[in-house]
Amino acid sequence: MKKIIIFVIILFSCVLVLYANPIESIVLSEIYFDDNGDWSIELYDYLQLGVGSLDFCTLRSQSDTAHFNTGISFTSNDTLVVTNAYMQTDFFIDKDGDILTIYGDIWGGYIFDSICWGNTPNSHVNAPYPGQSLCRIADPYFLLAKENLPSLGYNPFDVQTFGGIQGFTMDGDGNLIGDVQVSISSPISYSIYTDENGYFYIDSLYAMNYTLSAYKVGYPSVEMDVTVEPDSITSISFLLVPQSANPNPQENRLSLSNNPNPFYDKTEIHYSLPHHAVGTITIFNSKGQKIKDIPVSPSENSISWSGLDENNTKVPSGVYFYQLEIKNKTLASGKMLYLR
Repeated sequence: MKKIIIFVIILFSCVLVLYANPIESIVLSEIYFDDNGDWSIELYDYLQLGVGSLDFCTLRSQSDTAHFNTGISFTSNDTLVVTNAYMQTDFFIDKDGDILTIYGDIWGGYIFDSICWGNTPNSHVNAPYPGQSLCRIADPYFLLAKENLPSLGYNPFDVQTFGGIQGFTMDGDGNLIGDVQVSISSPISYSIYTDENGYFYIDSLYAMNYTLSAYKVGYPSVEMDVTVEPDSITSISFLLVPQSANPNPQENRLSLSNNPNPFYDKTEIHYSLPHHAVGTITIFNSKGQKIKDIPVSPSENSISWSGLDENNTKVPSGVYFYQLEIKNKTLASGKMLYLR
């Protein structure tokens, strides 16, 4: 009898805990913004507990908070796509970069899940382009990745579009160096060696931001940040200088990026070059047509582009590509979205 009483007490306590924490297994599995900036969020019962009611829950961004309408719930192993219509007040999320949290207003407050993107601390993914969603991946670390095939309401944690990184390792004179270890150190760990021609290719990568490095005995390690887009290959190159010839490894760093992205009036294209190198940043439209050539040198670290072509005529809104060339070799490339 005593054992039965103890069992009933434990069972009753578990029921109280589950009732007091009705959505502990909910995760923010995907978010999508339409052309008007209106958002849709997929919630998923990741632990398949039958999470129940959202009555005591709120969504929080960096600038706003809103409660869910009463009576919203979903069952075990279910997904629920919510929009502003599910909230008691209009809720603002910054498409270009935000920290989104689902929060339980119980027991003094409890964070059930949180995601971030764009120019926010700890973000590993840029803001989505039109038509893209940000989708959660189970491994590694429940990070967000860009997805060209949004699937809100079904197939959570199932990213379908991937990208790749390719490039060369070479010395400051443009001579290719083989058998160099190229490694990804963040947010995943992966290594590959270049072939005898200094070429490497890493495929099937989630579309997010990575930190890569190149190393070979006798050369200082060179590191750069690289953005991978879905259904796209990012081209980069590492310039290696022997340790004895390069007392300052930072002079050997090569990188290329732009901010803001997307942009309306102008964007800054940031780059770094070896101390003796000069090159060109070329901008192309989505059809591969050259828009503009901009000379660059190591004495500067950025250039501005205001959406003008070689004739100082405004180009239309759309996706544009830019690449850094030294001695007629493409060493790095990027992708940006211009909105007018």
